[in-house]
Amino acid sequence: MVRVGDRIEFSVPFSELGVEPGKAITLSLVLERSGTTIDVLPDRPLLAGIPTLIQGEERFAIDDPAGDDHGTGPYVYPLNDVFEVEGLFDLLVYRVYDAETKWQLAFDFAALTNPWSGPHGFSHPILYLYFDVKDGGSTIASEEGEAAHVAFDPVHPWDIFIRVAGWPAYGRHLWTADGAGPVLIEVAADPKRGRIIVTVPKMVIPEIEGWHYVLVGSQDGYGANYLRSIGRSPVEWSGGGSPDPFWAPQIYDFLAPTGTTQEEILSTFDEDESLYATLIPVHIQFNTP
Repeated sequence: MVRVGDRIEFSVPFSELGVEPGKAITLSLVLERSGTTIDVLPDRPLLAGIPTLIQGEERFAIDDPAGDDHGTGPYVYPLNDVFEVEGLFDLLVYRVYDAETKWQLAFDFAALTNPWSGPHGFSHPILYLYFDVKDGGSTIASEEGEAAHVAFDPVHPWDIFIRVAGWPAYGRHLWTADGAGPVLIEVAADPKRGRIIVTVPKMVIPEIEGWHYVLVGSQDGYGANYLRSIGRSPVEWSGGGSPDPFWAPQIYDFLAPTGTTQEEILSTFDEDESLYATLIPVHIQFNTP
């Protein structure tokens, strides 16, 4: 404890409170003298979220272009004021960490706000993550993510699908291409860094090197697969700029591999042939320890 002018500062280790990173605690400060309560701050107890810390060693990182949260090119946000912050769906960096018995996946955004008080610490983005990390798999979307209107590279069919959102009721779920799931995983946020952190036990995904698809959409608790729709023109609660709302991808950002662009990949849909855009994944290969 230390006094600084008319201010007293003190710290209490989380371990003393029995609080782990990624969890929350209810706090209230009570000032007493001789058994008499002088004041209570704040008026009602405060719910404080404890950020999840990166606990492992970084094994892979890839940047995504800033300012490309526009889908095929012309996509725009819904018109409601809650979407006025730029970069809500703009992925900047994707990192993979090895944390002994688990993998930690970190997604850094240009902006990560929580106006609707999502329990995971963020409100707007929803992530659809597909992994090709073993033989077999599927080239069509999981039924839990089919609202994104995408298909997958036949050379790299997905084995694992994870949906990540700010609400644990539907935003911490993993399915496999052969029908297993949902398996619940850990999702948290580090708002100071604009970071979403996904933690998956290695017993669930033993090997994570391979090919990864990273899709970013707008979370909508009432939308199909909890994804907010993108039409031709924006309205209060739906995005706009889509060249074809029935066949064009319903996502704002996609992590494209080197040598191509998000816009090129997302524009491969064909409404005449009733074909969704075929996504091309990034290759995840660990750097040397």
